[in-house]
Amino acid sequence: MEKGRESANPPLVRLVFSVLWDELRETIGTAPTATLLRRAIVISREACPILEQITIDRDGREYRYSIPPDADMDPQTYNNIGQFVDNVLTLLSRLTGKVLVRKLLANPLVRQLASKE
Repeated sequence: MEKGRESANPPLVRLVFSVLWDELRETIGTAPTATLLRRAIVISREACPILEQITIDRDGREYRYSIPPDADMDPQTYNNIGQFVDNVLTLLSRLTGKVLVRKLLANPLVRQLASKE
């Protein structure tokens, strides 16, 4: 296994997505968060196909997401959710530099799943 992914009980897909959403939303707002996470889902679809079933919709001025109930039961996604985290961090780094990446990596869950620190 890659560094940072040795845990016997990997975090749940629902938890990972909510942590990323909440951390980013507080800093950059829901519209950029929605765009970034949608793009990361597209990039991660091979490693985590069930992520494509996550819906991110506009609700007035805000965006909301919905995760399918079986997302945490899909073994491929569950075992490869770190790839999604890596893709979010890579996109964020390219768009904003390292400041927001460091902020996300301050979260123990994100740091645990990230292959690069």
